[in-house]
Amino acid sequence: MRTSRSAQVDIVLDRTAPEPLYQQIYQRLRDAIVAGALREGDLLPTTRSVASGLEVARCTVERAYSQLAVEGYVDAVARSGHRVRRLQTAFLQSAAAPREAPHVKLPARRVAFFEEFEHGPDVPYDFAFARLAPGSFPVKTWLRLEQEVLHYADDDLLGNYPLEHRPSALQRELARYLRRTRGVVCAPEQVVVLPSTDVALTTLLGLFDPGRHRVGCEEPGYTGCVEVARRLGFSVDPLPVDRGDAAFLDALRTAGSGVAFVTPSHQFPTGAVMPLSTRAELLSWANANDVFLIEDDSCNEYRYDTDPVPSLSSLDAQGRVCYLGNFSKTLCPGLRVAYAVVPERLLERYFDRFWSASTAVSLITQEVLARFIATGAMDQQVRKMVAAGRQRHDRLLSCLRQGFGDRIALQGTNAGLHFCVGLPNGMSEDELVSSARAQGAQVYRSSIYRCSGRPYPPQVIVGFSAIDPDEVAPGVQALVRAWG
Repeated sequence: MRTSRSAQVDIVLDRTAPEPLYQQIYQRLRDAIVAGALREGDLLPTTRSVASGLEVARCTVERAYSQLAVEGYVDAVARSGHRVRRLQTAFLQSAAAPREAPHVKLPARRVAFFEEFEHGPDVPYDFAFARLAPGSFPVKTWLRLEQEVLHYADDDLLGNYPLEHRPSALQRELARYLRRTRGVVCAPEQVVVLPSTDVALTTLLGLFDPGRHRVGCEEPGYTGCVEVARRLGFSVDPLPVDRGDAAFLDALRTAGSGVAFVTPSHQFPTGAVMPLSTRAELLSWANANDVFLIEDDSCNEYRYDTDPVPSLSSLDAQGRVCYLGNFSKTLCPGLRVAYAVVPERLLERYFDRFWSASTAVSLITQEVLARFIATGAMDQQVRKMVAAGRQRHDRLLSCLRQGFGDRIALQGTNAGLHFCVGLPNGMSEDELVSSARAQGAQVYRSSIYRCSGRPYPPQVIVGFSAIDPDEVAPGVQALVRAWG
């Protein structure tokens, strides 16, 4: 180390340190100013004298002085050099004092929700429903398409901001894909690509007025919709889905909701599939009462005995349905890509409020996904995932019926990636979960997906989205030991 005196400050340079020399000079002078060793009006020594004293290049000192000037510690005065400015030194000293990072605690209800899905190796049989099995993601295909995109990409993709006046490749491919697979007829401009279902709901509900519209949410159902609606200032109407279609429609009519969130393909968590007659009645009522529907169709592919029921959007001739989907159940939850189809009658309002929404997802990811769909890889992936889901579905259903006989009540057995299970054995929901966990099996409470305080029978969610087929039988035996 070499030491030299500059004005009233000793500057010590450590030539072995990772910090550049100019930065060390800047830091020493800044610290002296903050500490008050250099006061307002003091003239810093010339860059030439400092460079000579420290045996460094003059440009090194000039860079340090320039940094001090740009941050406002000194003023560069013509033909005079650099003079210390008037500063709030007490504030700067306080800001520069060492501080520990704050200990942040999440709200208790948030912690409780996340803990529901956390467990260690002491729980070998995880009947999960919200994650996919290892090896589900088509890594090789995705990497190949990603390399193609990066290699052949034009300047508009890699070197420019997106041109939002024309639809992207993914918007065009999604419009074609939805028409072919779900009968959803839309222009590419109506497709909005978004980072998650919650962001999509925020966008769609943002098209309506909390002062004029109430939001109907399924009860039990996806609590993300309830949270988004309340966060935006909407009043929420719980719509019971566990009492039959007639009760659901009656509740919707009575509530007077201006917007209703529905999951007709495979309701979560009950697993109910809305029949075609109910869909027609729901659309007819929405048209007659100026009500809009948000259809979450994200689990439509997983049907094991029949083809998927036509989507609400495919039956909608009046532009009343906002269609919502994602790739979390078929491709990868971590991809964080969802999409919404905005009805033509709401499109101008969407452009006024959320013009840039489709650019919130990486344009490179969008381009890769567009090619994934266009090349047929998406169709292949869906077939693979549905076949694997059918294998686990059939095995779990057979094992549950063998293990419990007629003592078990099963809902949602013909679609989706989970069953809703009830047992008339007098055990509470918490007891069903805790006793299963004590035997090494993880099932999930359904009560966390309710937003009203009405009574309900104890039910748990038993999923099969990720469990190894060979672990289904011993996992069910663990449930038999736990529940009797």
